[in-house]
Amino acid sequence: MQFAFSKKQRFECKQCGVCCHLKTLSLTDAEYERFTTIINHSYYEDVHKFYLTPTIRLHDVSFRGKDCPFLKKKDEKKLCSIYDSRFIMCRLFPLAITALPDEELLVNLIHCNGISLDHGELVDELFVGNVLEGISRSDHSFWEKFVAGRKSYYDNL
Repeated sequence: MQFAFSKKQRFECKQCGVCCHLKTLSLTDAEYERFTTIINHSYYEDVHKFYLTPTIRLHDVSFRGKDCPFLKKKDEKKLCSIYDSRFIMCRLFPLAITALPDEELLVNLIHCNGISLDHGELVDELFVGNVLEGISRSDHSFWEKFVAGRKSYYDNL
């Protein structure tokens, strides 16, 4: 695992909801199927579909300029109403991860209000490992397909 930032960075979710104000949300096929059964189509639009790897297709959806429908305000905090079953892209935040040609993961950090040098949990191998484990619990073969697919991509360059 390689890091594209100093492992002195810390992260502590401020429950500000900034991560939930993305223009699009990328969903795997299975997530998209679940999403379309719980959200009325009038609330979102399909932007496009693309293959992240030969075996992982993503569906980008837009909330038509609105907040994520799962973001709920409680007191001064903004909370995810489906936090325990949130989507892979949501579970990754504040990380951006890609697989290198040698199948090693390259980890980058998305800056947000929760990134700091003073407060929160160190964003290190343990932090990333916990994020990856959480994603594996929701989709046990995602990382295997992701790494294999990225390797296939590099092999065909």
